[in-house]
Amino acid sequence: MVFSGESGCLNYGLKNIWINNMCGIFGIVSKGLDNNLNAKLRGLLGHLFLYSELRGMEATGIAVKSQKHKKIAVLRKSVTANKFLKSSEYSKFTRNFLGQSDLSAGYSIVGHTRIATNGYISSDNQPIEKNGTLCVHNGIICNIEPLWDKHKDLDRKQVIDTELLVGLIRENLNKNNGNNVGSILYQAYGELEGTASVGLVFDSFGSVILGTNCGSLYYYIGGSFIAFASEEYILSNAIVKTFGALKDEVLNQLAPTTFAFIEEKSLKFSLISNPEIRLDFTVHEKFSIEDKTLEKVSTPLFNTQPESKIRAILENNIGSVRKIRRCTKCILPETYPFINFDSDGVCNYCRDAKKRRTGLALLSMDELEKQLEPMRRIKGTNCIMMLSGGRDSCYGLHIVKKELGLNPVAFSYDWGMLTDLGRRNQARMCEKLGVEHIIVSADIKKKRGNVRLNVEAFLAKPHLGTIGLFMAGDKAYHHFAKQMRDRFKLLLIGGGCPLEQTYFKEGFSGIEPYFTRKRTLWDRLDIVKFFAKQAMFNRKLLNASIPDNLLAYKHYYMTVLDVISLFMYFPWEEKQVNNTLINQYNWELSPDTPTSWRIGDGTAAFYNYIYYTVAGFTENDCLRSNQILVGALTREEALKLVEKENAPRYESLKWYCDTIEVNLEYAINQINKIPKLYEL
Repeated sequence: MVFSGESGCLNYGLKNIWINNMCGIFGIVSKGLDNNLNAKLRGLLGHLFLYSELRGMEATGIAVKSQKHKKIAVLRKSVTANKFLKSSEYSKFTRNFLGQSDLSAGYSIVGHTRIATNGYISSDNQPIEKNGTLCVHNGIICNIEPLWDKHKDLDRKQVIDTELLVGLIRENLNKNNGNNVGSILYQAYGELEGTASVGLVFDSFGSVILGTNCGSLYYYIGGSFIAFASEEYILSNAIVKTFGALKDEVLNQLAPTTFAFIEEKSLKFSLISNPEIRLDFTVHEKFSIEDKTLEKVSTPLFNTQPESKIRAILENNIGSVRKIRRCTKCILPETYPFINFDSDGVCNYCRDAKKRRTGLALLSMDELEKQLEPMRRIKGTNCIMMLSGGRDSCYGLHIVKKELGLNPVAFSYDWGMLTDLGRRNQARMCEKLGVEHIIVSADIKKKRGNVRLNVEAFLAKPHLGTIGLFMAGDKAYHHFAKQMRDRFKLLLIGGGCPLEQTYFKEGFSGIEPYFTRKRTLWDRLDIVKFFAKQAMFNRKLLNASIPDNLLAYKHYYMTVLDVISLFMYFPWEEKQVNNTLINQYNWELSPDTPTSWRIGDGTAAFYNYIYYTVAGFTENDCLRSNQILVGALTREEALKLVEKENAPRYESLKWYCDTIEVNLEYAINQINKIPKLYEL
């Protein structure tokens, strides 16, 4: 199928890698006096693990602070939560630390499920321990390297960003003997850029701390126990699954820039919303820490060829590309599928611009307000913003919160090709706007494996029409966005820009653009017929990714989302978008391209290299052509921009091939061999 989409990251080389934590965290604190309740809470723990699995399937971990044993036991494993609970290591851990008598004197438990980030696998899974403090952390600290440079005395030992936050908090607690704890927490969080929702357990302090700067943390006070989790959905469903009912009044969201303190022996619960509030947080007896983690994993990057060797084979046939005939009004080339020119040299895509709704005429703001009015009457969260990590959705979140005055929850689907740069930009937006961020994670290892199979099939027998299979995995975004809409019963808002139309992706599959008429159900089968025909000539397309590809077709072509598209009402002006994101949110750009578009999508550099090498244009030519039509650029300006933007992006190409484990040198050589659609 032909699919497109945004996702996000760039980390080049092991010295620049750190592990980020877009994931699920949860925990239970109990007095432990009631054996029947303890049995129920063991069940609750299992449900918290399983419901949190959708937030991260790469790794799972648990830490138990046992008042009876006077120790904190830790177990981590690089598997899904489901496999973790079924493992022999967890069974042994349960027998040793979660038995009836083990829980009788009281306990604190924190758990974690993690998303794979930049393709680098590490044994630094969570919970993280540093200086006697155990932490589970959901979020991304974007300024981690400057902070490590600033706090060299913290003695960095791990690649995970959580270590720094834990170190900052614990060091200052030790210096102050637990006093001024509110000030210490606000000071530590004040240094961070990005999102951080945490649960902290200590070896020598008698309280558990919960904290968030974006609101992605919920807690339930159940009398003899307190439980918490990253999402209301996770926590409420785990409670109902365990106890059969939920007391709504005792399940609450921890507001952004707020901390909660749970005294372990009394279960006294206190909220702190400013640094001046003082609580009793003094030193208690010291608990030993016993780490039951067996694995020590460290996977290097896949491609180890010298950079100079790869750069030497990257093609940039700019001289030949300049000679390609282009539309005299926009810059679409003669190699663009189904293009034709009139006697004045103007292409059909320009002639049909109004039918394509390229942003020439915006819809009425009054109409938008009619759709939003019912949501404005809702207290608290009143809409869902789809947040891919790209510039349009990030700017859309700014509009929703700052200009429309709504209270959104941000939703993201991570399928494995969202890069760390994209994740960091998501984190910056959510932290500065104080927006809860709900993430659904795929089985990323499986998704990346499917991408590899489809890339290998393409390289074996290239056809530009099959490139869309590289992005098939991200189309579950539509499915989970619909689930979010149905769960919250709120409007979905999207930030897709109408200028970013890329008809050529389906065009190379032999499918004419449907902007001149409504696409029928029968028309939607054209793409299926195309791939069936391709599979007859390329047997490598008959691989394990087929079920995922078929689901992608269903999600993309058959799912109706009813999304409010912001830029059908708000003008999309590139300079304003970039200036707002960079100046107000410190939004991060990619070092290997001058454009801010598609820099969070790990696939874009790869498929655009193919399109540019073979056909002499990329997505950038489409965007710039539409900007010409709306008067945002001159044709001369557009031509100059795409020459820079279409240049090969070595760092991004390497990241992509490292992540899906494809030999970069082989891939580039195979792409370069594809016959050109223009004369060299």
